[in-house]
Parts: sequence; C-alpha cells; structure tokens
Amino acid sequence: NEGIFIKNKCIDKVVTGPANGYVNPARAQQNIVAAVSELVNRHELGLDQILVSGGCAGMRISTAQQEMKKWQSPFGQFALTTDVHIATLGSNLGADCHTIIVGTGSCALTLYKGELTQTGGHGCLLGDDASGAWLGQELLRYCLLASDGLTETSELIEAGFTFIGTRKAEEIVSRYHTLDSAILATLAPLVFEHVGEDELANHLVAQGVDYLVHLHGHLDAQVALPSFAYGSIWNAYKKCSIEELTVLQTPLSDPLHGAYLYGLSAFGFQS
Repeated sequence: NEGIFIKNKCIDKVVTGPANGYVNPARAQQNIVAAVSELVNRHELGLDQILVSGGCAGMRISTAQQEMKKWQSPFGQFALTTDVHIATLGSNLGADCHTIIVGTGSCALTLYKGELTQTGGHGCLLGDDASGAWLGQELLRYCLLASDGLTETSELIEAGFTFIGTRKAEEIVSRYHTLDSAILATLAPLVFEHVGEDELANHLVAQGVDYLVHLHGHLDAQVALPSFAYGSIWNAYKKCSIEELTVLQTPLSDPLHGAYLYGLSAFGFQS
C-alpha cells in the first residue's frame, strides 16, 4: 500500500503492484512510481513536490540496496527500507519493541535504542517456521506420505488432495517442486479450518505455536520490551485462542504509518 500523510494523518491510500527490491528492482521502481503518481494526480501535486518513504521486500539484501540507491527517482526526496522495518515502526509508533511477523514467511524484529535486529526470516526452504509457507509445505509433505501409503489419510490430508486437484505423488511434486512461498501459503488456511477436528491440523498448529512461544522467549530474554505480532497467518493463530500467545499484543498502528515515521527520521523531521 501507498498513502499520503499530512501532519501525521493519512489522507489517501492506493494499492501498489508487487515491489520486491531484490527479485525485480525495475518492476518495484515502476510500481512505486505508478502508485505515487496516482496519489499525486488525485491531489493535483507534482512528483517532485513529494517526499516518498517506504519499505519493500528484499531490501535486506545488499544487491537490492545498491540497485535502489542507484535509482534516480522522480520524487522530491526518496527513502527506502525493508518492509519488516516499517511494520516494526508501526507496531509501537516508533518506540522500542519486539515485533513478530507471521504471514507468507515469518521473522522477528527488535527495535532497541535506534538499532533494528532481525531474527529468523530465512525463507521457507531453511526457516520461516510457523508461517503460511511452512504450514503449506508440511501439509504437502503429509499428502505425499499418504499418497505413498506411508501414513494414514485424514480429513486435512483429503482436503489437501482436493485443493491440489490430485492425489498422485508425481503430479503433486510437479506442481510444487519450485517451493514458491506464496503458492505454498495458499494451503495454510486448510490447516486452520480443520483445527479441533483433525489430529494432523492440531499437531501442525501446535508446532507453529511452540516455535512462536520459543521465539518470543528468546527475544524477551535478550531485552524485555513490549511485544507485538502481525500478519495474515498470525491472525489465524490468534483466532485459535491459544493462551501462550496472549502475551503478544495487537500493533498500535500499521506498516503504512511505520513508513511515515521512517520518512520523518530519514528526511530530518521530528515526529
């Protein structure tokens, strides 16, 4: 999302296309310009009159940072950080905190004395435990085991077969062998739909909860700060009313507000 802020108030918003500074920096730049152009046109402004700050996926990677620094943007000023940075700034309105993000992937951020530290977020192949991609990958693994006759089927596994459109192992592998996080995450809602009635669904959610509890415990042991959680899959965990997760608060604001706060600092203004 993109938005226009005036004196700490968002007066308008627009939804952008994909903006991953690592995967496709050129497309990210095009979509940022397109979104900002739509906003300024609505308010009869010029691009060179606008100070633009925001966060993009992939901006933790040095090559992405270099590509975006080289970009001659059409804006008055431009400041870019990671998407998780602006989410953390929004969580506690720029104050020190821990923020656990659980969506397609997962990671945790600690903002403390102006320093941002990330834990996790290593991609679904090597990490992102408890995330949508992780849940989807685990469900696929059990579907393959059932297809091979190595485990008994269940309501969740059968729902997985129906969603995939086949129960043949070779066809499942052919469709999902690229391990695309966004595609894997489309299977995650099936897991939550079967919580309470399917042993496998209960097991997978319990594994996710154990990881999130362990992750928060680790962060809290480093430094005790207010702790927040955010993301589409986090909302699904929250609906399960799990006592161990109640220590994680709802963010005070959203990443869009976090991008505004980042801009105040980057452009030398006081919040």
